[in-house]
Amino acid sequence: MRRPPAVWVVILNWNGLADTLECLASARRLRYGNLYVVVVDNGSSSSEADQIEGSGLADAVLQEPGNLGYAAGCNVGLRYALGRNPDYVWLLNNDTVIDGGCLDALVTVGESDERIGILSPVVYEFASPHEIQFAGTVVDLHGERKPTLTALAGPAAQANEGRLALWGTALLIKRSVVEKIGFLDERYFAYVEDMDFSVRAIGAGFRTSVVHEAAVFHKHGASLGTGESPIREYLLARNEYLFWTTHLTGWRRVRYRFRYVPWVLRRILDARVNGRKSTEEYIASGGWDALRGRWGSWERRGRLPGWLRAVLNRVVLGWRPFLWVKLLEGDFRGVAAEVLRRGMKRRG
Repeated sequence: MRRPPAVWVVILNWNGLADTLECLASARRLRYGNLYVVVVDNGSSSSEADQIEGSGLADAVLQEPGNLGYAAGCNVGLRYALGRNPDYVWLLNNDTVIDGGCLDALVTVGESDERIGILSPVVYEFASPHEIQFAGTVVDLHGERKPTLTALAGPAAQANEGRLALWGTALLIKRSVVEKIGFLDERYFAYVEDMDFSVRAIGAGFRTSVVHEAAVFHKHGASLGTGESPIREYLLARNEYLFWTTHLTGWRRVRYRFRYVPWVLRRILDARVNGRKSTEEYIASGGWDALRGRWGSWERRGRLPGWLRAVLNRVVLGWRPFLWVKLLEGDFRGVAAEVLRRGMKRRG
């Protein structure tokens, strides 16, 4: 009887020992018959790599001296795995627990169509196992008003089968995809690199698939916490710009660049309204670094110059901020309507 395709699992650990060991234990309970696991320890602050190696749950443990970020850390594991001639590499978040038949279902679909290059199970909330967290993302590069990333959590994903962008939570990748399009883009550091990888794969002629018979359960936000995370907001604000200016072309790219600043301002305003002062500062830094083309770790984030911070706080955010946003967005009808409304209110 022919052995199933070889799958190497890549799990990234960063100060998450308990989650990683639970994830590894669930991987070892999988019914799949040709499976190997490599853990990349991404500069954890204690001896977590030694403890993972001592557990006997991984076939290999690679220890990095510092935090490379999600993209670069996964690339370390990808290169190691590809050197062992796998058919598939499975990028798996360490804060997941895997259903026993998950990998069998994924590989079955992958082997059914050579055009399928990357696959994902349905991702469920770990704390609410019947609640879908992710079932694919529609990337609209041609939106009339603005490009959008729309995450799906149900049957709507099936209508876009073959061209969905997939999360990196449990991303099964055929070796041929990496050989053709390369590795994760390390400029992102963390967040949105999975969307970028998916769009690049689709652009290279591969299909994507969300396999609804496969399931993983995700402890969402385990790395940076489930509450407010200024670091996450910084990376998302910055990486949004990198993603769209990479994949939009022509006039759409030009138009997006003009709309990016008011989009950042809206995020800053939302943080201010909700009393999230530190988040507000990180979002501003994310926008500033994006416009300057500074990528990589949040630890090297830039800060707005004093004069620009003064303009932002005293002029834009200090006087009619939403009016400024509408003006910068080019929503002149909205500006006129607001001015008219305020004028009528004063007369009343």
